Amino acid sequence: MPAYSISDLADYFSITQRAIRLYEELGLITGMPGRGHGRKRMFTSSARDRLERVLRYKRLGFTLPEIGELIKILDSRDTKSSSINDTISVIGAIRERLYKRLMDIDGAMHDIGGYESASRKTLERSARTKLANQKTMG
Repeated sequence: MPAYSISDLADYFSITQRAIRLYEELGLITGMPGRGHGRKRMFTSSARDRLERVLRYKRLGFTLPEIGELIKILDSRDTKSSSINDTISVIGAIRERLYKRLMDIDGAMHDIGGYESASRKTLERSARTKLANQKTMG
């Protein structure tokens, strides 16, 4: 089983070691018991995958407590109907929130694409005008 040092994870995800320690303190990820060579914190590949998930949700705008709740739900093995119904409700709310963000991203991509296209046309016109001016002057 591969093991990753805290510095390996920090480098791979371009985050600080302090951020990883914070996620560990909050229970979002769990290091391996004990320490590796040089007394470094070590993490399993499943902890690495979980960190990747934490960072994805963070990029999506979830707060760390929300991420903790979401991970708790995703890790839940509770089979009581009431718990499952609660989980379904929470997941539905999260899905709706993500869908709204997806629509916002789609709108932003459309806006940016339009601006990019207009900018390219302006550059092309400018280049043609410059070329035409050079031909008339030379």
